[in-house]
Amino acid sequence: MALVFLFVGCPLLIQPQDGLCADPIVIGVPMSLYTPFGSYGLKAVNLAVEEINAKGGVSVGNVKRPLKVVVADTRCGEPGTPVHDALMAYEKMITEQKPAAIVIGAFRSEVLIAAMDLVAKYKIPHLGTIAQTPGFQAQFKKDPAKYKYLFRVTTDALIDAGHIAHTLDLLKKDFALDKILHIYQDTLWAKVFAGMLQKHTKETGWTGESRREPTRSSSSLRGEIRSISSCRGSCRSSLSWSC
Repeated sequence: MALVFLFVGCPLLIQPQDGLCADPIVIGVPMSLYTPFGSYGLKAVNLAVEEINAKGGVSVGNVKRPLKVVVADTRCGEPGTPVHDALMAYEKMITEQKPAAIVIGAFRSEVLIAAMDLVAKYKIPHLGTIAQTPGFQAQFKKDPAKYKYLFRVTTDALIDAGHIAHTLDLLKKDFALDKILHIYQDTLWAKVFAGMLQKHTKETGWTGESRREPTRSSSSLRGEIRSISSCRGSCRSSLSWSC
């Protein structure tokens, strides 16, 4: 008589403490791989997941479960990508991959605002790290119970504008700079950001202000930057915000 033991997949009888063969907890990462924020953000997520899984995963009750990363490229950082297309990528990932939580999230603020209802519909914890429009808080306050699954773990445009405004004050005081060229993208948060700074520079005596609003393409932005060199005699300080 032969007694045969067949072990398939996970050697649970040998290593019951190892949770890497339990059902994984899926972490969704919908974002724009086109942007450094998105591509490097994904590397950070993968690094964290590798470190957690190397230690057996996370404890859920008495079971150790591994994490699994799924990615949806929203393309919302690429020139000309409609908000609707980015939302379709969001929802496709949610319905097909069924993540337990979402991290990083939308690159463009318009996509974040539009995705808030989508996240609320599926009731998935969402930790956004990129989009910075103050419109997020305004939308959240309209119905906190509905949007309770959404969190932002980064600053908003108003805070960043305050920091830059302080820096401009120091440049004007210590280096006598008094002319500025604002360059900003056609994104919701960048318009708020630039508007705050334009107001501040007018109130604090900066002159020669010129507002430019390039598209999100790198070639357009290069053209705007080249225009700075053509006005060196008058543009003694320049500000470029590119995301």
